[in-house]
Amino acid sequence: MQLKTLICAAVAAGAASFASTASAAVTIDIVQRGGDIVATASGALDLTGLKALGERDQHPWVIGSVGAITLGPDAHGDSYITLTGPASFGPGFLVGASSSSGDTFTLVGGNGAVSVPVGYVSGAPISSSDTFSGHTLADLGLTAGRYAFTAPDDTLTLNIGAVPEPATWAVMLLGVGMVGACLRISRRKDTVCSLAG
Repeated sequence: MQLKTLICAAVAAGAASFASTASAAVTIDIVQRGGDIVATASGALDLTGLKALGERDQHPWVIGSVGAITLGPDAHGDSYITLTGPASFGPGFLVGASSSSGDTFTLVGGNGAVSVPVGYVSGAPISSSDTFSGHTLADLGLTAGRYAFTAPDDTLTLNIGAVPEPATWAVMLLGVGMVGACLRISRRKDTVCSLAG
């Protein structure tokens, strides 16, 4: 029983470690929750190598056709360019959020821009959310999938719909492997016990 417990604990610890190192610096998730679309941004961004453009007004909205989303309340944000990635994530036009909270954060894939709160310190945590009440991904004109954006020293990932990240797949596969290992150990123990009895 002790060997089984040790193997299970080691696999679980390895999975947790892999998940934490494989995730993107900033992740934006846009998902259907009941009759609403909820967008959240979390993580931290390394601004090294990005070109500063100055302050811009930020308003919570999404525009799939130019790969743009702003999360968080109306505010000024410090804008930067030299991001690379998809120029769009659907055919949709501008739709404003019904409500928003947290830090202002903008991603515009179409022109390689990102905006963060005024005075943002590189690497500080970002946490934002928008709710688009009474909407679906289809009527917002968003195409489900995983979209990757690269800054000179960092990455951003946009997930539209229920698209697990690679780290999530790795954890699930390790979990299946862990169950298999535990079952094999358990069967061997039962075989040894029945032969001895």
